[in-house]
Amino acid sequence: MTDEMKKQIKDLAFKGYYRKIVDLILAVPEDERDSEMNLQLTNAYNESKQYPKAIKTLESIQKDCEDQAVWHYQMGYALYYKEKYAQAEEFLSKAASIVTDVDFDLKNHIGEFLDKAHFQVDYIKSLGDKEEFLPENFPELMREGNLEKLKKVYEKCAIAAHLKKDDRWTTPFYYDTPCTEFYQWLVEQGLDINGVNQFGQSALTERARWKDTNFEGLLKAGADTHGKIIWKAWNAAIRFDRVENVRLLIAYGADVNVNIHEGSDKTPLDWVLRNLRVNRLIPCCKMAEMLLENGAQYTKDAKKIVEELGKDYEFGKNGKSNGNRTDYDAAMDRLYELFEVTPVKPVIRHDGVSQILVDTSLSAGEQYEALWDYLVPASGKCATVQGEVIRLTGRIGDEIYRNGGVNWDSDYRKMLKALQEYFGMGTPLDSTDMERVRKSAKAVNQFELGKKDEGDVRVLQNMAVKWVSINTTPILLEKVSYKR
Repeated sequence: MTDEMKKQIKDLAFKGYYRKIVDLILAVPEDERDSEMNLQLTNAYNESKQYPKAIKTLESIQKDCEDQAVWHYQMGYALYYKEKYAQAEEFLSKAASIVTDVDFDLKNHIGEFLDKAHFQVDYIKSLGDKEEFLPENFPELMREGNLEKLKKVYEKCAIAAHLKKDDRWTTPFYYDTPCTEFYQWLVEQGLDINGVNQFGQSALTERARWKDTNFEGLLKAGADTHGKIIWKAWNAAIRFDRVENVRLLIAYGADVNVNIHEGSDKTPLDWVLRNLRVNRLIPCCKMAEMLLENGAQYTKDAKKIVEELGKDYEFGKNGKSNGNRTDYDAAMDRLYELFEVTPVKPVIRHDGVSQILVDTSLSAGEQYEALWDYLVPASGKCATVQGEVIRLTGRIGDEIYRNGGVNWDSDYRKMLKALQEYFGMGTPLDSTDMERVRKSAKAVNQFELGKKDEGDVRVLQNMAVKWVSINTTPILLEKVSYKR
């Protein structure tokens, strides 16, 4: 096979165009195809689900290629999807015995399909002479939780039986029932409570994300909290804020300092902190508290994360009404205490009618940040023009700095026009400053992506601070004829 054809096949495979690979190779006369080309053909057949053609091609090149792991793998792969699991297991076992560590990807693929073939062979053996499928009303029986009714199902069904709509990998442990004794009975009958489904998730992991479920029933029946994949259950419980499931994992001995992702150094507490948001403040606080009380260690980044959350919390809590904040305040205070963080100073908001206070002891940039917290609500327009000039210059700056101007449109151009109108109200900026505003607004409006002058945005923000400083009597936005 030529280097050019290898490149073509690689490019087509990257795009998933396996049928085009088949056509490309079949265009070469059969007597001119070498072994490598034929193996690529069988791979393309398999990937495009043409398994009989793959098997026929593999049989035709067996004499030349049966000493290669890839030949046995492709044969095992095709037979697996033809549901000839025992034969697939034989070929995949042979492939595993001769593949080298150098062929890292192939070795992993062989291992993955060999596990699947083992599972299917064992599953078929476990059926014996009993039925493969559970009755359609089995989920309802699980919810009802009558042990004798559930046991009666298995007079006809094999212990490994599953619902027709489910994969063979799905066992009753993945279903919720109030009857813990049924889980225990299934374990006694030999059904593996720690087995994983086709996605590599155990029942404990799948159920860890559920709310109001008999999660403890799995743990009582022997679901493993010490195995190497317990991090997946931690991950699911924390991600979905299942505080009770986190408590149960701790109570049943799960390691609170295990790596939360395979190959990482992040713990369950790190995962809680990563998911920490104002709207998840209460459950995250409860989970952090439980983990710390049970020996979890946290890194130096934890303090910074909690402090940043405190800033977001203080900025947002005086915005739109969010109902009773007592519980949220208590959770924020508890996080400060748990991580030994100095509480963030409360944000004082302007009431919309009093004289506006500007701290002239701060730098222009610091004054801008202070006025943002003071005048700009958590969402929506400001009550005063003073707040609006701060908000608009902030939105323009965010689009330029953070997004690189990719969303620049007529709305942003209207903001620039509004700013110039506002700067002329009350005690207007002097002619020199207004000229600077016009030039900077023009430059910002005409910037090229990747060639923007962020200094012009700074000019607009500094002029906003200056205008507010000389207009401390509130100008209500609702009484201004020009509105955005």
